[in-house]
Amino acid sequence: MLSATDLQRKQALRKEFLTQRRQYVQSQRQKLSEIYQDVASQLALILGQPQGMAATYSALPDEMNPRDLPSQKPQWRFAYPRVEGTDLRFYVPQTASDFAVGGMGIREPVPARSQAIELNDCAAVLVPGVAFDRRGGRLGYGKGFYDRALARTRALKIGIGFTVQISTEDLPIAATDIRMDWIVTENFTFQTQGSASA
Repeated sequence: MLSATDLQRKQALRKEFLTQRRQYVQSQRQKLSEIYQDVASQLALILGQPQGMAATYSALPDEMNPRDLPSQKPQWRFAYPRVEGTDLRFYVPQTASDFAVGGMGIREPVPARSQAIELNDCAAVLVPGVAFDRRGGRLGYGKGFYDRALARTRALKIGIGFTVQISTEDLPIAATDIRMDWIVTENFTFQTQGSASA
């Protein structure tokens, strides 16, 4: 359990990094397509194998968007998260049109037109976040969806964000917060100090 002070710090950091991200995305509007392609190329290198399955996500408007990865890894299958109760469940849509906007305003796969999968079937999970640190610490949006899902898998965990989302100090991390194995941004990619495979 985090102390009350750490919980307050976590909230303050979440607000700070969300503001920084929003401002950065606005300043980079003309370059976003190029940024997304560069990040997809870095992700493709980490995935390595010619075929496999990975979990990705549908990005919010100011999140780093891994949308170009499927075209760079055409032999891979990609699963997308869907909020079901207090959990994330992952599905591989049959086609690019088999999505609907979920309760949080995020495009989610339609279960009736998708294949349900377990995260342990994936070689890697691409994880969005508000902030990350060098040890692989991740600050999410506060609901714990990804932490609960990631606790059930041994898949490689790859945090994705913009450079302005990388904290120079260690983030306040609880025992239930899952660390990333890799961090990918538009300017650098690194294996984290806290990675089990480092």
